Amino acid sequence: MDATKLKARDLMKKDVARLDAGAPVDEVMTQLESDGISGAPVVDAAGRVLGVFSLTDVARAKEAEAATPGSPRGEYYMPETGIDEEADEFSYKDDYSPEALPTGTVAEWMSEDVVSVEPGDSVRVVCKRMQDRRVHRVLVLEDGKLAGILSSFDVVRWIADHG
Repeated sequence: MDATKLKARDLMKKDVARLDAGAPVDEVMTQLESDGISGAPVVDAAGRVLGVFSLTDVARAKEAEAATPGSPRGEYYMPETGIDEEADEFSYKDDYSPEALPTGTVAEWMSEDVVSVEPGDSVRVVCKRMQDRRVHRVLVLEDGKLAGILSSFDVVRWIADHG
């Protein structure tokens, strides 16, 4: 397929992990690592999208907690986090401990500002939206409902495979 004709529906993942807003952060981090993903949409019982929780949110939580010593969540240390200051990205490291994670629920740390596209949007539009909003994934919504998710890695994988 010609890259200029690619649509969000062509690259999106339809089987999307969904997170519960009330889930504890440490459990969700374990789920994300187990699933091999860095973030997922947060949905309510009716399936409505409430936000997105990602490793970037954990990195921001780390920064917020470090900036407010004595906060109820406490201070912690996360060696070798892999935070890239430029990309605002966080990567898994084998040596973090549960004490290094922010406490609380997904709802407390998720991004409520959901960046989304429609299935028929071109991949160029998707990439531009990711770039403009400085995100690594967009939700694909059809008639206001979650139809899929598309990450920058999905686009890179397609280019590598079809170059």
